[in-house]
Amino acid sequence: MTFGRPIFHTLENKPAVVATIGPRDAIAETLAEYLRCAVFRVWGKDAPDRTFALQAIHMKWPDAGKALEYPAASIVEQTDTFHEALFVPFPLEDTLGVYDCMVVATPDPQLPRTVLWKTAEASVEFQLDFWCSNDPDRQAIEAQLGYLFNPGQERTGVLLGGHPRYYAREVRATLLSHRQIDIEDSVYPNERRLQCAVRCEVDVVDLRLAVLLSPEATVEVTDPSDPGDAP
Repeated sequence: MTFGRPIFHTLENKPAVVATIGPRDAIAETLAEYLRCAVFRVWGKDAPDRTFALQAIHMKWPDAGKALEYPAASIVEQTDTFHEALFVPFPLEDTLGVYDCMVVATPDPQLPRTVLWKTAEASVEFQLDFWCSNDPDRQAIEAQLGYLFNPGQERTGVLLGGHPRYYAREVRATLLSHRQIDIEDSVYPNERRLQCAVRCEVDVVDLRLAVLLSPEATVEVTDPSDPGDAP
């Protein structure tokens, strides 16, 4: 009976453990953790420069009914999570056995039990807003954007260590644009906003049971005196 069930034309790679977080949330929380560690420097003019870090990072649009801690940031999905499918899913050989600790029982502890399979690449654009209570703080954040999202010369964007609940898959974050937003309702209470568009990418993976090959060696003997083995 195959109604409503997948049809496998080759050997099925059964899941080992189902992930508890998806690629979209893994990306957002990785970006948030990166921003929590960021330090910004404000020009002191006639006094020594001062530094600050973000007081809070919101994973959704700030609640208008609650006081916002400044400076803060919010990360909101701007576009759908786009899955760029691969022609053929494949196992990541460097992960063979790395996550065996997540499987309770292993028939042979000497053999690797699991492997990550890559099925697609996820890409999502976020609206990243920085919320400040004064212009100098906003200027300090804007001045740091170039380094935050391009710290090295190997590639455009920044490569971040991934979320531990999503198998620590690396996240690539790229700054697309930014602008200062001052509107009447926010200027009078001294709210200064810096809006950014950031694209993040991560592998779409799942942990499956490893299917190991069992190589066999055969020995073929040729007898020159046997007419059947003669060249």
